Amino acid sequence: MTVKCPICGGLFTDGNKLALHTIWKHQGGNEAVRKKLSEKAKLRLAKLSKEERRLYVLRSALTVPRWNKGKPLPDWFKQKVLAGLEKARKAPRKYPSRQKLIINKCKVCGKEFTTTKKRKRIYCSRKCAKADPELRKRLSESVKKLYQNPEYFKKYMEGRQKMKANPNWRKNVSLGVKRWFEEHPYEREILAQKCIKQMNLKPNHFELSFYDFLQAHFGNRFQYTGDGYTFIGRHNPDFVDFERKIVIELFGDYWHEPSEEIERIQYYKTKGWNAIVIWESEFRQNPKAVLERIKNVSGTMS
Repeated sequence: MTVKCPICGGLFTDGNKLALHTIWKHQGGNEAVRKKLSEKAKLRLAKLSKEERRLYVLRSALTVPRWNKGKPLPDWFKQKVLAGLEKARKAPRKYPSRQKLIINKCKVCGKEFTTTKKRKRIYCSRKCAKADPELRKRLSESVKKLYQNPEYFKKYMEGRQKMKANPNWRKNVSLGVKRWFEEHPYEREILAQKCIKQMNLKPNHFELSFYDFLQAHFGNRFQYTGDGYTFIGRHNPDFVDFERKIVIELFGDYWHEPSEEIERIQYYKTKGWNAIVIWESEFRQNPKAVLERIKNVSGTMS
């Protein structure tokens, strides 16, 4: 069913679109009409809860089409915008000091940059600020003084404990970290590599026994790389055959879940490597089956 505009004869699918058309097209300059509609909308929104109001605004923003549909703006609208700009230009500025820019030279790298008189910066970036030994020393001394105060330290720890006890805070932090990792895959790999290198990893009993097992059946084909110095993306594999591009990952039953095996194999495949995941219980109970699995994969790659 279509509705016809009585003024210009335009056709619309429903009465709401016709009302919007008449307000913006034919009654756009009428201040009393806009004020009355605004008051009605405020009364209608006041009856809704906070969540219902948010959904209503989102729904209206998505469903209501742009009123001019790419056509030239009407003259009354242009005049109103120009009058508002002129009024804003003549009005006194709220923060006049922010507009007075000065050129300063960075204390560390000597690069020139713009700053304000009120906030006179001496570093062009955070990188230069972190590189200044005097600033690092000052910050270190101030933090030490704060921690030497027992009352401050007690208040600080109580605040930290309350914050960590809040499940919403923990959830928001987790979601924020995951979102950052998704948006910055390269930085995630670099961060993972740094964390693993700082752990100073050494081979455990499972890795030592598996190393002897590989030496007995394959010689020096597989090299131990689980010490945190060899990475494929963000993962540090346990054993690698660099010639045939085969990775062997050892999973302890206590530390890993079955879903991790599929994820790890798929990740290495995206990097161009074939991966074999060996579970500790599998190796202890049936080493012959493990040997056959490795031979099958290495045989297809040879």
